[in-house]
Amino acid sequence: MSDYTIPGGVQVFAWGAGSLANDGEKIQLSKPGDEDDGQRHWIRVDRVVYSDGSHPEGADPWPAEADGYGLSLTRIDPTAYGNDPINWDATSPSLGSTNR
Repeated sequence: MSDYTIPGGVQVFAWGAGSLANDGEKIQLSKPGDEDDGQRHWIRVDRVVYSDGSHPEGADPWPAEADGYGLSLTRIDPTAYGNDPINWDATSPSLGSTNR
């Protein structure tokens, strides 16, 4: 486990206990929506379901170099559809800064 200095101006959000699995996981980013009868509704902003291909679905196009080999999944175009493996690359960890 490494500790990194976060550059000023980078917005940090709380993360619960645990970590992301190397073999695949679903990550969803939501923002608070309206409240209706005391119930908060959440609006999905983005979602990514990544996998290393070891699941029953078979071959997987996600970059294998980010599967526990020290590289990170880095989004190529932040404005493009996030749940498309073609929009991701395996790169060195960026320590909280944008790579592209």
